[in-house]
Amino acid sequence: MSLVYDRLNIMTTGIYPNSPVCEVVRNLRTETYSPKSYQIILVLSEQENIEELTKPGNPPSVAHLARIHVYCHVMPSETDATPFEEYCSAFYADCIEALTDSGDANWWRWGNYAIDSRYGAMQNLDSDGGVDGFMIPLEITYRVSEWSPYEPRY
Repeated sequence: MSLVYDRLNIMTTGIYPNSPVCEVVRNLRTETYSPKSYQIILVLSEQENIEELTKPGNPPSVAHLARIHVYCHVMPSETDATPFEEYCSAFYADCIEALTDSGDANWWRWGNYAIDSRYGAMQNLDSDGGVDGFMIPLEITYRVSEWSPYEPRY
C-alpha cells in the first residue's frame, strides 16, 4: 500500500494540472477526515489467498490478492458550468497515469513485490442523492514465503 500511496502522492506536487490533488490519505482507524475536492483516500479492502498460484516445494510460497480501493473526491463549485463528468474523466486518467508510472514498463510489479496487478473501471461515489467522485478498484497479486510475509517470492 505504501508504493500505491507514493505514486499517487506525486499528484500533490502539481505535476498534473488537470487534477490539483490536495492530499492523499491512507484510511486509518484512529483518524477521521472530511472529504475535500481532489482528495484521494486509499482503503485496503479484503485480501484472499490464491491457491492456484501458491507454489509447493522447498521453500514453499503463498499467493495473495490484495484489493485497494482508491477513492477520489471531486466537488466543484455549484456555480461551475463545466460538466461534472469532465472533471471525473480527467482525474481518473491522471490517477491511472500516476499509478502506472513506475519508471519502467513493469508498473504492475511494484518494485518486484507483486506478480500481477490490474485496475478496474471508474465507479461513481454516490452521496446524498448526488455524485461525490469515483472509486478505482486496484487488485495486486503477490507471493511471499510461507514462513515470512516480508519475503517476496516469484
